[in-house]
Amino acid sequence: MMLIYKIVTLLATIVFTVWAINEPGYESIGGALVSFGALVAVFFIDEKRKSAAQSQTVAAGGKGIQVGGDANNSTFH
Repeated sequence: MMLIYKIVTLLATIVFTVWAINEPGYESIGGALVSFGALVAVFFIDEKRKSAAQSQTVAAGGKGIQVGGDANNSTFH
């Protein structure tokens, strides 16, 4: 699914950049900047997802609990 987002944002960046070159103006340049920002965000988010692995070190005799959502101390005994 992420590949589709990358392709769409890349195509949008190309289209808006060509538009900004052919007809410079606030709308075309703004569109090019926004599409470029979206392209950077898509690649940044994808890299962040790849590096978001959980890890934990627990001392001897301790309990290690990893929770991906809402948790508080009253739920663990």
